[in-house]
Amino acid sequence: MSRTCFQRSEQSRQPAFHQSECAMSRFPRLSLAPGAVFRALCLMLFLSLIPGAVSAQVRSLHFAAEEGFVLSPERGFWISEYEDFLRSDNWTYEWMARQRNENGYSVAFALIRLDDWRDAPLPEWELNWIEGALGNARRAGIKLILRFSYNYGDGQPDAPLWRVLQHIRQLGPVLRRNRDTLAVIQAGFIGQWGEGHGSTNGLDSPASKAAIRDALLEHFPLEVPLQWRRPPDLMAWGAEGRGRFGFHNDCFLSAPDDTGTYTGWAGQQLAQRLFAQDLTESTPFTVQTCRGSAPRLGCWAILEEGALYHLNTLDAAYHPDFHARWRAEGCRDAVERRLGYRLRMAFARIDQAAHEVTVWVANDGWSRIFSPRPLLATQYRGGTPLETITLGPAALLGRETPAGGQRLGDVAPGETLPFQGRFRRWILRNDVVCLSSPDPRQPDLGAYAVRFANAAVPGQSWWSDARAALCFNAVP
Repeated sequence: MSRTCFQRSEQSRQPAFHQSECAMSRFPRLSLAPGAVFRALCLMLFLSLIPGAVSAQVRSLHFAAEEGFVLSPERGFWISEYEDFLRSDNWTYEWMARQRNENGYSVAFALIRLDDWRDAPLPEWELNWIEGALGNARRAGIKLILRFSYNYGDGQPDAPLWRVLQHIRQLGPVLRRNRDTLAVIQAGFIGQWGEGHGSTNGLDSPASKAAIRDALLEHFPLEVPLQWRRPPDLMAWGAEGRGRFGFHNDCFLSAPDDTGTYTGWAGQQLAQRLFAQDLTESTPFTVQTCRGSAPRLGCWAILEEGALYHLNTLDAAYHPDFHARWRAEGCRDAVERRLGYRLRMAFARIDQAAHEVTVWVANDGWSRIFSPRPLLATQYRGGTPLETITLGPAALLGRETPAGGQRLGDVAPGETLPFQGRFRRWILRNDVVCLSSPDPRQPDLGAYAVRFANAAVPGQSWWSDARAALCFNAVP
C-alpha cells in the first residue's frame, strides 16, 4: 500500500492530501447522506440535554429479602368453618374479608354439602347460590380449596353414580365461570366427607372412581388443579389425568401409613410415598393433620416432610396437638414462611441503551406456584405508566424458551431463574419499573396478585399496594 500511495503522490504532486487519503484507505469508507449526519447530530444534542440519558448505560441492583410473614394467594395456612359453605351463618363475605385482612389468610377450605340432592338434580337456585358464595370469596380476596360431599361422615349415605355424574355436569359451568376463585378442586363426592372411602353406593369401586375421574376432567375448569385423596389410585391410572390431578392428605403425619393414605405392605407404601413426592413437584399438595396411631408431632417431621412433599397449604387449626407442638418447639412461623411458593426478586440488571430489564426470581418455599402466572414489568415516568411488557427467558444466559413462554411456575423450590424483556422507550433517570404477577383470570384484583417476599430498600425499591407490584428506581 505504501508503494501505491507514493506513486499516486508523485503523479498528483499533492503529497499532503494523498498522505491523508492513504491513511484513511486503511479503514472502510463511510458514505453518509447529509440528512443522516444532521439527524445523528440532533440525536446527540438531544441526549446531552437529558440528565442521565446516556450516563451509566448498565446498572445492577440487589433486592432485600423479607424475613417475616408475606400474604400471597394460593399458599400458606388455610382456614375453614368446617361447615356447609352455603348454609352456615359463619361463611359470609365479612368473615372471609376479616380472615384475610386481619388474620392473614389467603386460602379457605370450602365444603359444599349436597345432602338434599342425593335423589334429585341440582335446582337452578342452588347453582345460583353456589355462584354467589364464590363471588363473596372473590370480593374478600380469598381463594378456595373446594370440595363437594353428600354427608359429613358418621356412616351417612352418598349418592348413586349416575346422580354424581349428573351433578358434576351441572356444576361445571358455574365453576368455569368462577375459576379465578379456586385454588384447587378436590375430587369429593365419594363416601364419608367426600374423602373417597366408605361409600354406601359403591362409588369407591375402581370402575366408579374412573367414571368420576373422567367426568371431573371433562367438566371442571381446565386451569384449576384437581386433587384425589389417595396415591394408589393415581398410580393405577398411569397417564390418565396426569398433569391435572395432585392429591390431598387429610391425615398427614398421623401414622406410618398416614391412616390409610398409603396402602399395602411396607415396600408398596414406600413406592407410593416416592410417587407422591415426585407428583407434588408439579401439582399442589394440601393437607390436614390428624392424630392417628403414631403421630409425628415434632418440628423435625413437618420441616422434613414439608420439603419432601412440596407442601403447599395446611389446615391452620386441625389437629391442634400439632400446632401446639410446633409453637412450643419454635418452628410454626418457619412452617408458615415455607408453605407453598415464596417468590422474591434477587437482583436486576438495567440496560438503558437497549431498553432492557433482566430480573432474577428466587423461590424460597417448598413448592412452585401452580396458577399460570406471567411476570410483568411496567415502566413509569413521572407517575404515568408508559408500557407493560411480559418478561420471558433471559436470552443473554442462553436459556431455551419453554413451550408457551416462561412463567413464575417454572421457578422450582430452591431455584433462581432470570426473566428478561425490552421496552420500546429508553429507560431514563427517575423512571420507575414495577414488577407484578396478577391473576390472568382477574387481573385487576390486587388481592389475587402475587406478593413478592422482598423488604423495602430506602431510595431503591418498595412494595406498592395500589399497583400490587414491587417497584424500583431504574436509574436513580
